Amino acid sequence: MTTISTKPLNNVSFLVSNVRLSKYTKSELENLELKESRQQGIETKMIKLETETRIVHKENKRIKEDYQVYIQYLENHIIKLEK
Repeated sequence: MTTISTKPLNNVSFLVSNVRLSKYTKSELENLELKESRQQGIETKMIKLETETRIVHKENKRIKEDYQVYIQYLENHIIKLEK
């Protein structure tokens, strides 16, 4: 009867396990990097949108102030015409 040592087989099994694990880990790392890249892209878009929103808000405020000045001018002009 021949006896086979299981120690080398265990080592091979361990190596195969590590290769599978490293492939899995590599895949997970790639997924995480992709998610991080997407998150950074989303953050960049959010910053751009916030900036555009601030610009539009300032522009709307300026337009409103201009109209208020114009309305005041018209009201003053109407008062002068009524006199």
